[in-house]
Amino acid sequence: WREHQKRMAEKLGNLGGDLPRTRVPERDPWGLRAVAALVLVTAFAFSFGPSGGRIADGFSAHAARDTVPPRIDAWVTPPAYTGRAPVFLTSP
Repeated sequence: WREHQKRMAEKLGNLGGDLPRTRVPERDPWGLRAVAALVLVTAFAFSFGPSGGRIADGFSAHAARDTVPPRIDAWVTPPAYTGRAPVFLTSP
């Protein structure tokens, strides 16, 4: 057992702990991998569109007319000594 431990310790001393070398910049000098990733993210975003994810969804503005106009509701609480209920302020 001691002899085995000694041999393994010698082998561990020869191991190198360097980072992997993928050579991606050599194979892809213009960075087209970034374009592929962008297309993948864009396709994923279009897949959740209201019409099932057509490419035309990115160029149409039909969603702007289908939206509900914003409405703001607010209330004012009078001081406690008045005993009055809160006043609701709504815009028509």
